[in-house]
Amino acid sequence: TSLKEFVVTEYISSGYYSDITFSTDGTQMYLVTLYDDEVQEFALSTAWDISTATHTQDFSVVTQAVSPSAVRFKSDGTKMFVADYQSPNDSIYEYYLSTAWDISSASYNNTSLDISGKETTIQGIEFNSTGTVLYITGYGNDLIHKYTLSTAYDLSTASFDSSSNNLVTDGDMDQIWGLALGSSEDEFFVLDRTVASRKLTKFIN
Repeated sequence: TSLKEFVVTEYISSGYYSDITFSTDGTQMYLVTLYDDEVQEFALSTAWDISTATHTQDFSVVTQAVSPSAVRFKSDGTKMFVADYQSPNDSIYEYYLSTAWDISSASYNNTSLDISGKETTIQGIEFNSTGTVLYITGYGNDLIHKYTLSTAYDLSTASFDSSSNNLVTDGDMDQIWGLALGSSEDEFFVLDRTVASRKLTKFIN
């Protein structure tokens, strides 16, 4: 096992990073800053190798998301989705990118998904491979919520489907902070960030 790192502290002025994602080919990396209210873009000269990352640009989301906590992209890079965990927003915002994977070309779509009735502290969002299902989690209610989208990657077509059992009760977790799908939609990896736990747990439906 080899360890590679890329120090990002010089690119953030306050708070901390709350999420990370990559372009589908691994040549672009995106970080979201919780209190700087930005999505930051980094180019990787070698795909998936963060030691080759170079900071390229930032995109402010503060007009919509006052506390951005998660970021994901449409599989072709033409849409970006940013979650806001700060009440009373508790929403996910949709942005259109006129140039794929280039956040400088992003503009707000005037489309958002309010999930305040299900989760009050969003900390993780994830789409399935076709963009027709959106999973959301957080440490407000400690559940994984499933939304179906009748049009792929279009939040205006999202409707609530179901919620999981309580992850704290069933998974011996404390504060849910991240979410990723496994090899199928029946597998979830959930991150617990508290000092007492600090663990990654795999759940199977």
